[in-house]
Amino acid sequence: MLGFVAVGLAYFVLRYTTWGRAIRLIEANPRTARYVHINAAKYIVILMAVGGAMAALAGLGEVSVIQNRLRPGISSGYGYTGFLVAWLARNNPIAIIPVAFFVGGLADALQLTAGLPSSTVDIFVGLAFLTFLVGESLWRTKVTPVEEAK
Repeated sequence: MLGFVAVGLAYFVLRYTTWGRAIRLIEANPRTARYVHINAAKYIVILMAVGGAMAALAGLGEVSVIQNRLRPGISSGYGYTGFLVAWLARNNPIAIIPVAFFVGGLADALQLTAGLPSSTVDIFVGLAFLTFLVGESLWRTKVTPVEEAK
């Protein structure tokens, strides 16, 4: 539930506040942001602190509610998965929800149904990320087939 609240709050801040507009401007064109005297470094540090605080809350929930204790190896690459989800959702807070369910469901399905170890699932998720990355790269360059020589 807390995740849905965080997504809604992030969407509201990024969409309807001047602070969010400045963040979107820094993301779209840092030179223009510098031209209109927006301190990009300050915003980046604040956003990193907010992201770290959200990760700390998620870790607190994992340790205190699900695991009931702190143990080694408790984080099984959640940060990398979070990066993959944010990239696939194109940094859109609303799109993060279905993409996170898709990536998490894919990983769980591979582990539970196929009986694969978590390291193999990580490889498959990495391959999916590379596939999307190559696909986007090809889409942006609009590769066309070479015409046959006559």
